[in-house]
Amino acid sequence: MFAVLGLLPTLLAEIIQPQYMLAVNEVYMQTFFSVTKFTRRLDLLGCTYGQPSVKHRPSWVPDLTTTPDRQFIPSEGSCSSGCSSSDAYFVEPGQLHVKGTHQGEVCAVSAVLEKSVGSTYPVFRKLVLEFFPDSTSDDIFDTYAWLITFGDLRERWWDYDYYPTLEEAREILNPACDTETPHIPDRYAPWYGELSIGQQQARYFVTDQGNVGIGPPAIQAGDRVCLLLGSRFPTTLRPMLLHSASEQYQVLGASYVHGLMEGQALLGPLPKHWTMIVESFYPIDFAFRNTETKEITVIDPRLVALPEEWERVEVEDETHSNYALRHYRHRHTAEVLDSDPRLLPDALRARGVKLETIILI
Repeated sequence: MFAVLGLLPTLLAEIIQPQYMLAVNEVYMQTFFSVTKFTRRLDLLGCTYGQPSVKHRPSWVPDLTTTPDRQFIPSEGSCSSGCSSSDAYFVEPGQLHVKGTHQGEVCAVSAVLEKSVGSTYPVFRKLVLEFFPDSTSDDIFDTYAWLITFGDLRERWWDYDYYPTLEEAREILNPACDTETPHIPDRYAPWYGELSIGQQQARYFVTDQGNVGIGPPAIQAGDRVCLLLGSRFPTTLRPMLLHSASEQYQVLGASYVHGLMEGQALLGPLPKHWTMIVESFYPIDFAFRNTETKEITVIDPRLVALPEEWERVEVEDETHSNYALRHYRHRHTAEVLDSDPRLLPDALRARGVKLETIILI
């Protein structure tokens, strides 16, 4: 960890002070706090993989020696909590308190998925029909396509021709699901190859709120799906039976949940004809496109007007995030945020969002 400080943004590297007498898990914990405080995001929660490999390490602390190879990590083309910042703080001896909202309990899970893309479709179809018997074949297959691609389709990456449209994905995936050799256009070969890799070490699941998702291999019935402020993906958590007045949870890892990847848990569904798109690749910037009028705007159509006390300002991103951040300044206090003030906890509660303090251990 200390050896790579020179590769980090200068301001972040200054926060992490090398202390070679600390235990490894203490170093990882302090690194997590430093990064989370600096970026005001919970991206490192997606690197826990649900399988702690350092003894006595809280489940929310990533093992920074573990590579992401063969581990379950959703695509970067999602923005589940919108332009929100994390609201997190540490409580001794190893609790992380975060703000978020519960999005259902896992009712059932599939077996760990096999490497072959096509072999996972019958498993997915059986799971969906068990809980949603009225689902049509087209609806099931479309949801399947969104899940196994983690949203990497042209409908979201609308200006990137190395991603197929949903219709093209159907044509490619249908033969694979029938154990036939699919015809894959050359430009989509890298995309299809990533699907085969991404299918390893994951499970499909269904929640009691009617959502279908794909998550880490450790997930099981009774686990919870939560949307945490400042996190790009829904997080799967396991309730722990401890002698405590408040529920506590072990972090299993990030998940991809169809219908929750575009801020729906906080802001509701997008209006008719509107879709969320990736407008630029680096840094990744999200926008909203009206499929009827072809209008494209960075302003989420679900948000009310910006409060008068706040104004948009252009400020250099000191965190060097992979994601484009928009900054807002308070007209009276001069406070500057790199998140939308309309997604602050009080503003979300005013919209009727049931935010809770979720305790991670």
